[in-house]
This record gives sequence, C-alpha cells and structure tokens, in this order.
Amino acid sequence: GLVGWLKSPLHSVFLGSTALLFWGWQGELLPRVRSPKAWGAALAGVALCALGYAPAWFLDQKNFYETYILRETLWKPSNNRAWHYAVIPFFSYSLIPWMLPAFVAYADSLSRFWRKQRMIRTTPGAKRVMALGLSLVVPSVLFFLWHPYRGQNYNLPVIGGLILFVGATWATRAENWTKAYSFSLGLTSIFFVLVPAALTYFTRRFDPMPFWWPSWLLPILWIGALLSARGFWREGVTFSMMRPASLARRTLWFFLALGALLSTIGERELIDIRDRIYFAQKDKEQLTIGYYNLQKNIWSEWGYLNFMIPYPVHGIFTKEQLARALEAGELVLVPGEEFLEELQAEMEKIYPGARWRVEPWKRWKTKGKNAQGVPAWKQAWDSRDLSRLEKDFYMVRMER
Repeated sequence: GLVGWLKSPLHSVFLGSTALLFWGWQGELLPRVRSPKAWGAALAGVALCALGYAPAWFLDQKNFYETYILRETLWKPSNNRAWHYAVIPFFSYSLIPWMLPAFVAYADSLSRFWRKQRMIRTTPGAKRVMALGLSLVVPSVLFFLWHPYRGQNYNLPVIGGLILFVGATWATRAENWTKAYSFSLGLTSIFFVLVPAALTYFTRRFDPMPFWWPSWLLPILWIGALLSARGFWREGVTFSMMRPASLARRTLWFFLALGALLSTIGERELIDIRDRIYFAQKDKEQLTIGYYNLQKNIWSEWGYLNFMIPYPVHGIFTKEQLARALEAGELVLVPGEEFLEELQAEMEKIYPGARWRVEPWKRWKTKGKNAQGVPAWKQAWDSRDLSRLEKDFYMVRMER
C-alpha cells in the first residue's frame, strides 16, 4: 500500500497477487477464502491504503484521474526497451554489495533441480521463506516482461522478496558450495576498495574540484570502504563463517560513506535556489515561488521541492496562472532555455517592455549529446570540466 501511494497502484495489485500465489503454493488459499476474518482483514487493508489517495482525489480529482490513473498507469505507451531492460538490473547490480553472493545463490538454487545432494539443512521455515520470496518477485517481474513500458527501477519495490530467496538459499547451502560463497565475499571486499580508488582517480582528473565538493568526502569514503572490506574478508574468507546478519552490519560503513557521496551530489542541485531564498529572507523580501509547468510533463517536482529547499512551491499550469504569478512578483522556476524563451515571448504580449531578472539554477544533466553526437560525460572527461554535466534551469522574476 505504501508503495502504491508513492508510485503506482500497480504495486498494490502485485502485493495482492503475492498473497494469492503464496497461499496457493502453501495450500492455504481455500481455507482463507472460506474465512470471514480473512475477507475482513483484506477489505480493511484495501480501505486503509485507499486513504492515501484521498487527498489527491478530493483536491485535484481531474488531474489525479487523467494523469495518475490513465496516462501514468492504464495508458502507459511503449518506451521501446528490450524485455531484459527491467530484469537484468533487478537481478544483478541493484543488489550491490550482495550481487556476487546472489549470483552464487542463483547457481546453487538451480543446481538443486538435478544434483543428488539436495538442501541438506532445509527446514520447513526455509522452504516457506523461499516460497514467500518468489511469490513477491514473480508478479512484478512477469508484468514488466509483458508490459511494453519498462523501467529499470519498476521492480525495485519487490527486491525484498529476491533478498529473502537469496538469503534462504544461502542459509541452506550444501557444504560443497561454501567455497563458492566464500570466494564471492572475497571479491566483494575488493569491490568495496575499488569504489573510493576509482573516485580518487576521478577527482584527480577534475582537480581542483568545484566549490560544492567537500574536502572531507574522499577520506570518509576510504574509511567506510576499508572497514566494510575488512569485515567481509574476515567473515567470508579468513574465518569462513559467512553469517548474513553479521555481514549486513559490516556493510553499514560502506553505505554511510556512499550516503555522504550521494547526498553531496544531490545537494549540489539545491545550492542556487537555497541561496536565492536565503538572501530574500535576509533582505526581508516577500518571496513566493511557482514552478513553470505549462508543458505539463512534470508530475510532482514542485511538491518535492517544498521539502527539499524547504520552502513553499506551487505549480503553474496555464498562461493565466503564469501571468498572475508574474504580475504579483512571484519567482518562477523555469525548466530550461526553451521554456524560458516561451515564457518571455508569451508574457511580452501581455506586458510589453517588461524587464526580466533571470538567475541560473544549476541542475545535473541525466542525458544528452552535443551536435557531433558526443555524450555529455565524455565532453566533461575530455575537457576536465564537470560543468559540462550541468544544465541551466532558471529563476525568473518580472520587473516593471
């Protein structure tokens, strides 16, 4: 239900399918179908999760139905991606740092169909966990194999099921598979060290780094990676204990360091707009912020900004709303050069001779090539200039 609130009601349907599949697998479906208590629990769960959609339905019913239900769910067109586009990341690098042990677990589980020495430590509980894990994974994976719109993150809500399956397979391994699991953990400890090593090389390439890159970040990454690498090596190779709970604690250092890196990269996008708000408050300026969305291809970014800046931001969806916002002296956030030109051209008809105060708002490029077809990342690498990976959004105010 929570995933449905955040992304799509599809995931709520998948969760219901998981329940039916798991109960059927365990021979528990018919008793539950005959139980009034089971029906009561199911209906109560549906009602509770439906509450999450209530604000959007009552406050913006037309947009909720046409955009969220129809365009983003039922009428989603093909994005011309191959069937494996949504599957390979889910079963591989989305599991980092558990990817290599997971590969061993896949091979281990498949080998159990034909090898004589089966799950020597299998218990009813382990079988049940495996069944639950697969029941979580199967509905989502099958749907996005079939549906023509495929995203690499669409299966992530059920990754917990995959981890249950891998963990149960790992816990019930035969002794002759211990070396394979141990080897995968040794390679993972090397991977931990390669991350800060690669980032060190990267920062040397772009030295001096931009003002927003803190000097403490690289040492933190090295410390976190080395602590996790040491823990994995000792647990998996030196002592061959391979306790998943203990190993999970040893990943904490790496994830804390990685969180520091990702938050630094993400916070870079907020520097310009936060500075604008800071100086407005310092100068006692009355500041109202609107987000230009006349093109109607942005679903919720102004909503996110309310929490990230943090400062109230509202969406602007029509020319009339735009004219009123500019007339009132609002600061309008414009997503790119093309829309800035459209804004100025349209408003020039209403407010001829208006003067514009336009300030850049630096954002990251997520894709893009130059006229010669060279990707943005290669332009940045060749020129040793990280700004090639940035694009300009704008903060616009009309001054009359």
